[in-house]
Amino acid sequence: MGRQQRAGRGPAGWTVALKNGWFPVDAGWRVHSAGIVRDGRDVPRFVIVILSSEQPEFEYGVQGIEAISRAVYAGLAQREAVAEASDG
Repeated sequence: MGRQQRAGRGPAGWTVALKNGWFPVDAGWRVHSAGIVRDGRDVPRFVIVILSSEQPEFEYGVQGIEAISRAVYAGLAQREAVAEASDG
């Protein structure tokens, strides 16, 4: 399994199911990624799907998806931390 198809990583105890796809087109690349994140109790916490088209290079599309994913994860991790602090 290559880097593009490996399982994702989430917070400790969480699991990520990930499926990536890509296809060359006349104007560049279509690069997509979809994932389901489950917490430590195996409860689905969120789903993320990122679709792109006309990326000038394959790696450029991958880097864009990774940047979006990191930003979403950071926001969700911050939200989880606030929720846990409120419960505690």
